[in-house]
Amino acid sequence: MNSLLHGLLNAGLIQFGQFGSNGAPVPIQFRLDMLPSYPTLLRLAADSLIPLLNPGASHLLCGFDSVGLGTAVSLSTGHPLVYQAHSGGEIDLIGAYDIGHPATLITHVLARHTPIHPLIAHARRVGLDIRQVVTLIDAGHDSLSVPDLQVDGVLHLAAMIDQWVSNGELPAGQAAAVKAWMAG
Repeated sequence: MNSLLHGLLNAGLIQFGQFGSNGAPVPIQFRLDMLPSYPTLLRLAADSLIPLLNPGASHLLCGFDSVGLGTAVSLSTGHPLVYQAHSGGEIDLIGAYDIGHPATLITHVLARHTPIHPLIAHARRVGLDIRQVVTLIDAGHDSLSVPDLQVDGVLHLAAMIDQWVSNGELPAGQAAAVKAWMAG
């Protein structure tokens, strides 16, 4: 797990500073959509997600930004992948599935402001039975308030921050800003 933790930081896939988000500055930015550019990290990420998958799920679902990670997990598990096409404000799912298939949603980061409710609702409306969300980084999400949904994370942002501060890879002031953002 340490290889993944340090690899994400060293590759610049997790960045610290002042980033704009809906008008409010955010002290952290995740660029995990670039994960496929780092095949070793992509493999580590996929391998770390696989043990968390609900054994009852027959399909995988991911948003358009997580297609690379979803594909890597699909290739390793043999589970069919359904993914969200990037089509503006509309949700369009691409993939083969029948009504009633239990599925796991794979996402890069799950935080309080992660907009996954519409994707889950749409997938359920068209017949995918989303029972679980598996995220690479759990950034302190609130209860998703989606009935019958299990949420599992590989890495927990607060622990990642503590380890980077302890190793001298992140200044304490920046760590405090990220933790305040997580709490706010």
